[in-house]
Amino acid sequence: MRLGKKGDEKVLSVWWFLILVIITAAIVAGVLVFYGAKINMKKAEGIVMNEKIANCIVKGGYLQVSLDNLQDFDFFNNCHLDENVIKDPSNYYFEIFIKNLDTGQEKKIKKGNPEYEQDCRISSVTIAKYYPRCAEFKFYALTKNKEKLIISILAGSNQEQGR
Repeated sequence: MRLGKKGDEKVLSVWWFLILVIITAAIVAGVLVFYGAKINMKKAEGIVMNEKIANCIVKGGYLQVSLDNLQDFDFFNNCHLDENVIKDPSNYYFEIFIKNLDTGQEKKIKKGNPEYEQDCRISSVTIAKYYPRCAEFKFYALTKNKEKLIISILAGSNQEQGR
């Protein structure tokens, strides 16, 4: 029999307990860091909405709806946007501005939260944590009659994100 065998086991159990505490603390800290982080996807949501609208109204460089019928165009069904999500009051906004460069005719469509029009402009020049983040696309297209158009789409989101 060896002397001190009991003492070795007691020292080993203290180290074993300390290792378990360290591992538990590391797991708890990792979970808190992961689930406590806020992810700001507002700008990305605006970009996705811009692309969906742009791909919906312009195909192959041609506007798919006439400027005269733009007010009656069903953006929600044709562009696969959920009308219930974008309706007032909502966390989303989009604005489409189309100008015919040949005739000077202009059309503007606004959907979603109307307050975000100004908030988008403010958040683009200053740091505003609780304001929406917006993305604006400008591009050229043609009408079916080959008239030149400039199209500007402003889309924004103020949807709070989490994990």
